[in-house]
Amino acid sequence: RWHQDHYAGRAIVSYTGEVGTEYTGDDNVNFTAQMGGDNSAIIKCGDGIERVDVGDILFIKGVKFPQGAAGLVHKSPEKRYHPDGRVVNRLILKVDVPAAALPLASAAEADSMQAPQYADSAEYFQGPGQ
Repeated sequence: RWHQDHYAGRAIVSYTGEVGTEYTGDDNVNFTAQMGGDNSAIIKCGDGIERVDVGDILFIKGVKFPQGAAGLVHKSPEKRYHPDGRVVNRLILKVDVPAAALPLASAAEADSMQAPQYADSAEYFQGPGQ
């Protein structure tokens, strides 16, 4: 089912199958159909559907992301079947980021934030001054 996630963001990777998650741009989505539940009418043009490969990590902005465009419209790939009719299992990993997990910062605060500086890889893994 084509949908947008109701999170701030999601990372997803498919470990099995022929393709990973399918997605499309907003200009290829009939949002009226998406709200009405008619999955076959949501996509305007099948040529506008993109797919990530198995093993690729896809970072998805959800509808609760605080700034910018709405969440990415995406779906799982079509089910595959064994010769005897059983569904081929799909192994995926999803990591969701709820909106409450995002820090609120002004543009000026965000510009002034800097990542910590480390002298070497040992300090990176142990923390500054350890």
